[in-house]
Amino acid sequence: PTAAKQPILREIRNIVTIPGMATMLAVQFLIQFSMMIIAPLLPIYIPVLAPDLTYVASAAGAIIAAAGLTSAVASAAMGKISERLNHRTILASAAALSAVCFAAQAAAGSVLVFGSMRAVSGLFLGAMLPTVNAIAYYLIPEAKRGVAFGITTTSMQMGIVIGPVSGGALAVYFGIPAVFWLSALLFAAVAVGALLARTLPDGGQSKPCP
Repeated sequence: PTAAKQPILREIRNIVTIPGMATMLAVQFLIQFSMMIIAPLLPIYIPVLAPDLTYVASAAGAIIAAAGLTSAVASAAMGKISERLNHRTILASAAALSAVCFAAQAAAGSVLVFGSMRAVSGLFLGAMLPTVNAIAYYLIPEAKRGVAFGITTTSMQMGIVIGPVSGGALAVYFGIPAVFWLSALLFAAVAVGALLARTLPDGGQSKPCP
């Protein structure tokens, strides 16, 4: 069993160390992390923004649904958009705009502004996910894609699990707006990294790494 584990671990290490791949895994994690980090805090945060609001649960559900819907729409539209813009440009732009949206959520003074910014951020998060998947496709040699996509799925699932736990802990110690400021800073870092990274393919014309 130990001998069998070593090739698997070596294969995972070889994939993660492909230039640019660790960045893509981090972005995939961050997208899911940022979508889920606020989930347990919405029923607490909405009354802060609107103390007189009666239907807190309905408002929280509507905000989550709006972000999910806009994310799905953006993901579906990325096929056409990627024909006009290269992947690095899309990733950097979407990450930068996500950072702006999360900063706006941190500074929101009403449920309407907060919900609107949450929905708009869903557009940019939805644009990033298929873009990151496409970049990963070009980075990974064809023979290793089965294992690699298992790793990318694990990265996204970790974001889904860790997001709510981290959001609750951050809110306890630093306040709920700190959750959004953290996400804004992380996405700003992603935008800068995407612009500076020379190991990321620009688009469909790129060839997979050997």
